[in-house]
Formats: sequence, structure tokens, C-alpha cells
Amino acid sequence: MTMVDSKEKAINADFEIERTDYLYLVFEVYNGTAVTSKYALPKNVSELIIKYELDLLSFSNLTGIFDKKKAELQIFNLKKNPVVFLIKDVPTAEFSQFKAIENKIFSNWTYPGKDLLIKEDYEPDEPASEFIFKFKIENSLKAAIAVTKSEEYKFLVVVTDNKNPAAKTDFDTFIKIQEEEHSGSMWRVELTDGALMPTYDLYNFYLATADDKSWLLKNKITNTPSLMILNNNGDVLATAKYSTTQKINQIYDVCNLYGKLKIIDALLFFYQTVKNKKTTDAALILAFKKAATIYEAAYGNNDETSLNENFANFKMTKVVTLQEKEVVRIWKELIESHQKDTTLNKDLVVAILNEINNDGFYRRFFNKDRVLDKTDFLAIDYLLKHYDAIEKMKPEFLEREGMQLFYGSLSSKISYVLRERSFPLEYSEQGKVKEVGIYAVYKKMMAMGKMNFECYRDYFEILNRGSDSSIDDLTFLKEFKSYFNSYLSTGKEKQNPVNYANLANSAAWLVVLKATNSSFIKDAITWSEYSLIIEKNNLYYLDTLAQLYYKNGQKQKAIRTQTLAVNFLDANVDRKTASEMRETLNKMQNDNY
Repeated sequence: MTMVDSKEKAINADFEIERTDYLYLVFEVYNGTAVTSKYALPKNVSELIIKYELDLLSFSNLTGIFDKKKAELQIFNLKKNPVVFLIKDVPTAEFSQFKAIENKIFSNWTYPGKDLLIKEDYEPDEPASEFIFKFKIENSLKAAIAVTKSEEYKFLVVVTDNKNPAAKTDFDTFIKIQEEEHSGSMWRVELTDGALMPTYDLYNFYLATADDKSWLLKNKITNTPSLMILNNNGDVLATAKYSTTQKINQIYDVCNLYGKLKIIDALLFFYQTVKNKKTTDAALILAFKKAATIYEAAYGNNDETSLNENFANFKMTKVVTLQEKEVVRIWKELIESHQKDTTLNKDLVVAILNEINNDGFYRRFFNKDRVLDKTDFLAIDYLLKHYDAIEKMKPEFLEREGMQLFYGSLSSKISYVLRERSFPLEYSEQGKVKEVGIYAVYKKMMAMGKMNFECYRDYFEILNRGSDSSIDDLTFLKEFKSYFNSYLSTGKEKQNPVNYANLANSAAWLVVLKATNSSFIKDAITWSEYSLIIEKNNLYYLDTLAQLYYKNGQKQKAIRTQTLAVNFLDANVDRKTASEMRETLNKMQNDNY
């Protein structure tokens, strides 16, 4: 027998036992709960080799295959073989199936001397968690689907194993083990309603009965044992010709199977919604929201070919093809129809926030980015119209969905979107629409009093993006002057003053760079002096101010300021910058700047 010592190092242990007709394997979970599996041994077994692997047996309820070619009885779980029985002098033959003839669950399984071993070998660092996780197993498929429908992020796993007399016992064993595993590892956030974060609790489970025969035939499920995964409408998304325990490692492979299920579910739901002539506005919004809130686990290659491929021996439901132009048209009409809303539609807010962030239905359905267009700006107008209500919605959304609606303020979120999706501002009709739309959004937020430092920083960055190729920066400088006079010079902006110092210096530097900006020379000197009030003796700010002084005819003041900048040079300043500063000082001193 292969065992693991206290240092998790494999060691071998050999011992003799009396010849017996049966072998029992026992797996203890938590709090004394144990699962026993009983195996009938072939008469001519002479040696047992048990390879014990803890991580594999954590999902016990083992099955096996008798390989007469190799004279081995293999008891396995998942993809490896933790138990192998060697049988001597067995003639070559084909494989035959081998299963435990009995599985039982014991709540307080024990044996003589167990308490002493626990005291000597196991001293828990912390008290065991009192959290107990329980599945609610329904008595009918209809009820199981109804429960799953109330839990938006979950799927329903249906198992059929009607030729197995021990199917109910096997299913109960599996559920018990999963409950114990979840109790020990569930990541929880204590919400006001006691809800759990959906980290591991991704599926509900149901064992099909004779009453479900017609449903199975309707869905062309004829193999047994079989496993089906349903969405909360009862649509079959994936099937596998295996029992629950054999596929459990793949069911809980969150980064792969669960992600594909989420995408297929969203596509199917969207298709069913838009093709239904009686579809309501609420259903259509929900379809877009569902596509927009697919978990990060679902990200990746979402093209039709990839989604239609089978995954880990699961046969995935074929994904219908959505027409890009039709979907974009539907979204446009939906946004336009809600422009005059007087009350907030929360699901629409979620869909909009994801879509303008390039993280919504378009990315999920077509795996492409999309530039800002008129519909996006209408969607942002909707957010601005309901600004205060959306801010109040954030805590409620965290409670209900277990995730942040957005970080920071809504204005910061909108500004981030505009900054990230404004580059480049193309010289085309579409580019003009985007440029005008972006500036209009910032003006609206200014008028509403919702601009903060992040918003202004992003705004000025967008305005300044064409600086290298433009003759002047008059629009940028005019906007910054207004901002400076209204906020910075009055002391209204008090948080993180270093940020404002850098912003003021950047604006002043534009006047240094281009003679066409010279009409702002006096303003730029004020901005530069402001930056040095916040960060005294910053050599970069001193360099800016010195050159502004010189351009304004204040040569001696410029030389003194540039000398100070050079005196602050040290090993942390790159050689090129240091050389340029010294060269500037030399030119000023020789009157050839």
C-alpha cells in the first residue's frame, strides 16, 4: 500500500490479510462523516496493490474495470487509478465492467483507537467552521427547474441511471460528499440576506425518475447512465454519457465548461427572445443584460466554431448564429425607446455599463471591439439622466449580484470609458461623431457638477492627444484655463494635490513647446508657479517655469530658476534630460536661447 507520511512524502507499507470475499474502501470527509464502498473480490486474487492519492479520493464513490488481459482489477476515480488488484494466472479476455456492489454513508463512522490517533496526529490550528452547506434536492424535475430559475447564475445537472439498482444511493453519496466539500471550502460573503458568493455553488442537482421518461425521450436522451446540464428555462445545454461522479471534476472546471455553458445559455436566451413575436421590453433588456454579465470564466474564443465543439466528452448544444447587424439594430432601437424614461431600469443600466465598456453583448457574441457610436452616446445620456439613482443602486447591486456595479463614481466610470475608447480620434465621419460626442458628454457632466479630478484629467488627455500633429493647442489651453480659474486657483480641489501639480505643469509645458500657444504665456506662468507651490524644488517644474520666464522677457529670473533646476540634478535623472537642462541654462546665459 502506498501511504503518505506527515511530511506528505509517499512511503510503502506491506502487510498480510486473511483471504476474504469482500474489500471495503472507506473515505472520511468532515466531522466524522464517511463513505464506504464494498467490492466483491475475484476468487483468485493473490495480491492487492493500493495506490492512495488524497486529492482523488476526495470525490470518492469509486468504480472500476477488470482488465483480464493485464490480470488487473482497476478501481478508479476521475482520470487516474488509485487502486489496482493484481490477479495471477488469469487467461486473456476482454474487459468487463466492475462496480462497488454497495455504497453507504455513516454520520459518525469510527473504529477502535481512532480518537487516540486524531489527538496524536491532528491538532487543528483553528476551530472547525460551523458553516454547513446543504443542497435542496427537489422531488420533481419541474420543481428543480423552478428553483434553478430563481438563481440566475446556476445551472441544473440532471442525472439518469435507471438501470442501476443503487442509483439513488450513489446519487445521495455524491450529494453528501459535495455538501461536505462545499462546507469546508465555500468562499462566503456575509450578505444581509445570508446569500453566498457564487464561487463553487454553481449547480443544482436532480436524479431523474420514471416520471421523467417522456421528458428524456423528448430531449433524445436514450443512454444510461447519462448526465445533462440545463439552464434555468429547462433547455438542455450539454449532455454526457457518464454518471455524475465520473464527470464531477469537469463539471466543476469553472474556467472551461462553466464558461462555455454561460455563453451558450446567453446566446440561446437571446435568440429565443428576439425571435419571439410576443417578447416584452423587459425580456429584451434581460437578454442583453444576460449577455453582458457572463462571468470572466467565460471569456476567450467565443466564435461559433469554438462554441459548437464538444468539450471534455460533453456534447454541447449547437449555438445558433446571430446576425451582427440585426443585433446592433435591436440594441439601438432599445436605447432610443428609453430616452424619455422617468424611472430607472436597473437591468438596462447593467447592460449599458458593460456595453460602453466594450465588455457587453457585442464582445460576447461577436468577439470583437466596437468603436463609440451615436447609440453609445445615447446610452451614456441615459446614465447621466438617472445619475443619482444609479449611485444609490450600487450597494443594492452588490448585495443582489455579489459584485461591484462600477468602482468609484459614475462620472469616473464614464470618463474612463471615453478616455479608453476615444483613441485614436479618426479623421473620418465616424471619428467626428465620436469626437463631438465625447466633448458633449464632458460638458454635460460639468454642467451637472459631476466632474472630479479623474474626469478632468481624462478630458485634458483626450483634448491633448493630437498635440504633436497640431499647429496649436488653443482648445486644450482654453479649457484648462477655465478649469484652473474655477477650481485650482480657488482651492476647491483639495484631495491629492500632487496630481493637480503635474496637470498644471503639463498644460504650462505646451506653451513652452509651441510659439503658436504664446497668447497663454502669462497663464502658463501662473500654472507653473502653482505646481511649484505644491511640489517645491521639483526640477522638472523648475525647468518649465524657467523657460516660460525667458519667453516672457524675464531673462535673469529665468537664469536663476534654471540654475536651481540644474542644481537639483542627480543620478536618478536620465542623461538625456540632464544634458538638455544644462544646455538650456547655457543658452540662456549666452543669450542664444
